[in-house]
Amino acid sequence: MRHAFLLSVILLTLINGTYIEVKAQDGPTVTLSKVSDRTEREEFPITITFGADVTGFEDDDILLGGGVTATVVLRGSSPVYTANITPTSSGDLTIKVPANRVDGGNQASNTVIVTIDLPPTVTLTVPTTIQNAA
Repeated sequence: MRHAFLLSVILLTLINGTYIEVKAQDGPTVTLSKVSDRTEREEFPITITFGADVTGFEDDDILLGGGVTATVVLRGSSPVYTANITPTSSGDLTIKVPANRVDGGNQASNTVIVTIDLPPTVTLTVPTTIQNAA
């Protein structure tokens, strides 16, 4: 099986006469698929592909941001997952997988931005009794 791990590299850097260890990020790469902008409240899929088999990846390892609220349901198995995302508000939704979210670590993914422009919700209230105006 072919693995896409980056080798961990330790660099020594001289700053003001002091050596500092800098460790390169290691673990498999993570790539999120592109998603078109949305205008409905329906769920949409995004594909998450790791560069190698991983364990310990869960729904809450996917970071949503941008002030948009949404729910995430993760499906699939390593190394390819599908996250079904259901937006509940409008705005620019950012989606990413931060570094070190799986057992043994991973690199941070690319960030996908999806513009969510949902129609307003209209609520009508109907009186239960009708009063006579006379």
